[in-house]
Amino acid sequence: MVADAEGGAIPRIAEWAFAALATVLVVSLHVAFWRHAGPLWRDEINSIQVAGTGSVGQMWHDLRYDSFPALFFVLVRLWLSAGWTSTDLGIRVFGLLVGLGLLAALWVNARQLGHSMPFASLVLFAMNPWVVRSGDSIRGYGLGMLLLVLSVGLIWRVTESPTPRRVVCAASSAVLCVHVLYSAAFLLGAICLAAIVVGLRKRAWSSVVAVAGIGGATASSLLIYWETVAQAQSWNVLLQVPFSFRWYWEQLSEALAAPYEWVVYAWLGLFGATVVAGCMAQWTRLGTELTERQREIVWFCTLTEGGAVVGFVIFLGVVRFGTQPWYYLPLMAVVAVSADGVLCTVVAGLPGRVLRLGGVVLLAALMFPGTWQRMRTRQTNMDLVAAKLQSLADQRDLIVVSPWFYAVAFQRYYSGSTPWTSVPPLVDHRIHRYDLVKKQMSTANAIRPVVDRMAETLKSGQRMWVVGPISFPPAGMLPPEIPPAPHPEWGWSESPYTTAWLLQVGSFIQQHATAVGQVPIVSPGPVNEDENLPMILVVQGWR
Repeated sequence: MVADAEGGAIPRIAEWAFAALATVLVVSLHVAFWRHAGPLWRDEINSIQVAGTGSVGQMWHDLRYDSFPALFFVLVRLWLSAGWTSTDLGIRVFGLLVGLGLLAALWVNARQLGHSMPFASLVLFAMNPWVVRSGDSIRGYGLGMLLLVLSVGLIWRVTESPTPRRVVCAASSAVLCVHVLYSAAFLLGAICLAAIVVGLRKRAWSSVVAVAGIGGATASSLLIYWETVAQAQSWNVLLQVPFSFRWYWEQLSEALAAPYEWVVYAWLGLFGATVVAGCMAQWTRLGTELTERQREIVWFCTLTEGGAVVGFVIFLGVVRFGTQPWYYLPLMAVVAVSADGVLCTVVAGLPGRVLRLGGVVLLAALMFPGTWQRMRTRQTNMDLVAAKLQSLADQRDLIVVSPWFYAVAFQRYYSGSTPWTSVPPLVDHRIHRYDLVKKQMSTANAIRPVVDRMAETLKSGQRMWVVGPISFPPAGMLPPEIPPAPHPEWGWSESPYTTAWLLQVGSFIQQHATAVGQVPIVSPGPVNEDENLPMILVVQGWR
């Protein structure tokens, strides 16, 4: 079972052929996303604005308004300084390189863990549309996953033999990783703990000390963000929700079940099978068929898989954010490469290798077409909205962007002369300023300035253009009056206030406008559902 010769040359050639073909297919997914993603959506614009606006000191100050540490923004800033800001396509080359780097990291990690090529991680993980779309977006997830994947293999190598070169490489990867992605600290903690357990088991005290030192140095390096995180806590409360396993599982399932719902069962099957196999390799006859080194690799990968899940649950409990599917991609990266480590080490005989190869070939054949279709999705159509308004709106009209977070993208792409405001009105639309939203939540009748401008515009016979959704209350229902935050029932939750503001705008239009029309926005293909505005409302008349 151990010797590769048992499998024969023909299976080996077939495995290499599949891995090479799968790699080419994954590269084509990244290129397709780069070609079709189009303009930047609001979260990506937030990254660009934090990284590229003003001095380095201003960038450091603005870290509190985003979800990533400094290194990601430093790298984006360097990319922008090279002259890539002239087009969105040029900016997206950064994401393309990161995505291709993540693919390369899967291969490097496979070699570090003692197998020649990735298998399950090359299909279930690398062909997942969320991995390509979010990893190649101008956000920190792709680079964070790249460094996480490298860290798994590099920390294992330290556990195996803590030479100075290996320790420096592993420590560098781990420290860089947490300065790109905060959540990586919890996953790296799980990786280091797994390595320490393996080291203690084989009484390799130097390895234990080296890995503990890597973990300690990595955690200590985050202290430079103490003030940034502390200041952000004052408005992060707007995004926090009660801890709910059900909610988090639904979001994780959405990430796993892509491009088809059944893929979640493939993930669960892989996780369950490799954890069971990893435990069996330690405590049953299966382990006697492996070399001592192979048993240690399997145990390290098994502990990393389980520990990563626990560590990420702890992270969710600490931040208590209402998560999105892409938040779970770093966890998926660690689980995928760890499961590959178990799968490729335990399965060495001809029957098992044939079954393994057949399984990943079938998965690739089923998954690739669905993922390919999703790569043809635009990230936003706000550029089309802005272009339409530039051609239709008069400079005496008024544009209302509703709700406020759409204004980040609108400000980037709108260059017309028509004045505009957001719901609620904010003084800064460069980035997501939740601190300003919190201030408006604590202000009585926060959208009164917007309502006054709307009334003034309609009374003068001009038109009002509404970008984004608003809500019209049922006939006869008055708009909700919501007291300044914190609300006795909702506290500082932002969602009820946004809902109330949109109803107040809709109620005003119902009561006072004499005509409401729609201007459709025709996109040249599917659009990311998080920033897809199918129409603009045009409001006019007064009564």
